[in-house]
Amino acid sequence: MLHSEIYRLAASCDIDPFAPDAVARLAGLIQQHGLSTRIQDASRSPADTLRLILRTVSAAHSDPVPSSQMEFVATLPSGIALGTRPTNIVVQEICRGAARSMLLMGYLIQTPSRIDEYLKSAAARGVAVTLVCDRKDNGWRDVYREWLPGTAKPKVLINPPHSGSDILGKMHCKVLCADAKDLLITSANFTWAGLNSNIEYGIRLSDPESGRQAIEFVQHLHREGLLVEAAV
Repeated sequence: MLHSEIYRLAASCDIDPFAPDAVARLAGLIQQHGLSTRIQDASRSPADTLRLILRTVSAAHSDPVPSSQMEFVATLPSGIALGTRPTNIVVQEICRGAARSMLLMGYLIQTPSRIDEYLKSAAARGVAVTLVCDRKDNGWRDVYREWLPGTAKPKVLINPPHSGSDILGKMHCKVLCADAKDLLITSANFTWAGLNSNIEYGIRLSDPESGRQAIEFVQHLHREGLLVEAAV
């Protein structure tokens, strides 16, 4: 019930939740609508809490960027940065929009982030999934082990150990690409914290040229022996 009241309030009020005077103006609205005793947050005032809710509603329900353009993407501990959309929302959109192929490059991949659910759902639609992971992270094995029966398993590439100065080198990219045309490059690992509570920033590029270059980058690493197929 409280959620529906908040949504109605967000839709009806003319307060910009990003404006400097938003807290003061929202405090009056909260009092007027009798919500102050019902919004509970130990670390913030009711007005601050409602402002964060309105920011999230505004950003999460904004229209995705049109084709051939870009948008900035962010994860924050609370609220949404002006001019960005939430990383977790954009990750879901890219996965759900994939029709043929999905590339994920991740230093850390953990199932609590729900990335495994998005990838398995894509595979169930016939999407070919490729995972590029760091050799020391075993999170991809959990994803692989719990893959849906009857669907094609993902191709898994890892960085092999090298001698000399490269022995400690990591596969540190964080990339998601659908159909070689919908590309996310982000600082966020594919973990719950990376997609929901850290401070992370990235960019989404919706054009075939950017997607093609990302795919060619992975192919180059594979040809040069910097990525090899993982033993599964």
